[in-house]
Amino acid sequence: MENMSEVELKILLAIEHSNNNECDFPTLVRISNLNEKKIKYYLHKLTFVRNYLFWIGDMNPGVPDRYRLKREGREFLAKGGYIRTNV
Repeated sequence: MENMSEVELKILLAIEHSNNNECDFPTLVRISNLNEKKIKYYLHKLTFVRNYLFWIGDMNPGVPDRYRLKREGREFLAKGGYIRTNV
């Protein structure tokens, strides 16, 4: 099992339990209790390093970025016993 910070795990679980396995950036900031700069660091790591999230950006500045759990993210949660699923 790979080493994962509490914050990363909290983000993955928040997205897993959200509507359509998707969360917008403001919601993740609120859930994590971190400032925007720190949450961006973890989201970048989960998206581009671990490959557990899809980043859904929008060209409209009034619409916040969203993040969706990839199959790899759900598999990590299932293998770790954090969720029950038929991945």
